[in-house]
Parts: sequence; C-alpha cells; structure tokens
Amino acid sequence: MRNASDLQLAVAAQRQGVPMVAIARPEQWITEKRPWTAEGFSIWKSTKAEGHSQAKTHLAKTAVAEWVLYPDPISSVQ
Repeated sequence: MRNASDLQLAVAAQRQGVPMVAIARPEQWITEKRPWTAEGFSIWKSTKAEGHSQAKTHLAKTAVAEWVLYPDPISSVQ
C-alpha cells in the first residue's frame, strides 16, 4: 500500500508489542512549500483517490486483533 508507511509501522509495532510514542508538535509545524498543479503528484492527492482511505481503514481494523494503548512513558516518570 503506497504512502501508508506510518500505518504499516504501527501494525508491526503492535504485533511485536513495541510501544510507540507520538511527539507533540505545534500546529502547522510542517507545511508544503511548493504549490501542486492539477497535473502534479502529491501524497495528499493520492490518498484522496477512490478506495485508498477505505483500504487503510480496513488494514487498521483487521491487521491487529486488538490495538493496545500503552501508558505515556513521560507522565509515569516523576
């Protein structure tokens, strides 16, 4: 599945019991610098292609029997 490496990494981590941490970022911390034309390629446009979001949702729902949420390792250190 193209442009779904974040989801594939999350699935692999869940299957192996490896906790993942998402680092808080300020709003708009990363932005696209160049405008895309109607003909140009962009990951955002490709994810809007018919069936792409449904395929990612299906993978997220079926690849792991039960998603485990691990405690925040930072808040538990005091």
